Amino acid sequence: MSFSDDIKRFKAKAEQAAANVFRGTALDIFGRIVKRTPVGKPSEWKNPSGAPPGYVGGRLRANWQVEFNHIPVGVIDSTTQTGEDKKIMHAKIGDSIYIINNLEYAPAIEHGHSKQAPAGMVKITAREFKQIVNKNK
Repeated sequence: MSFSDDIKRFKAKAEQAAANVFRGTALDIFGRIVKRTPVGKPSEWKNPSGAPPGYVGGRLRANWQVEFNHIPVGVIDSTTQTGEDKKIMHAKIGDSIYIINNLEYAPAIEHGHSKQAPAGMVKITAREFKQIVNKNK
């Protein structure tokens, strides 16, 4: 074994550790945002009879999308998660990871228009960033 081989092994180990922290942090952030996203409960609305016929809550939660290096467009027509979190495991150091919800009412919910998430979902998670990174070291 040469000194050069030792350096190469150290470099590979350090790169893998950094990638694990990067992906783990992104996955943790995504999970917290999704978990904090309220699922509509007409019984808690100001006008409970305002729910459309056949209304099923969960569309806002299901619309969190993940993309690398470009902002996702469109919405997901579902009320169940689509495996977006699994995409994060393919992120590479240097990628910009976008976590976006394109539903027209997502900003209103983020800014306090929900009894279930009066302080939003993203804002709270952003405040925990340092703690999340430290947890994933």
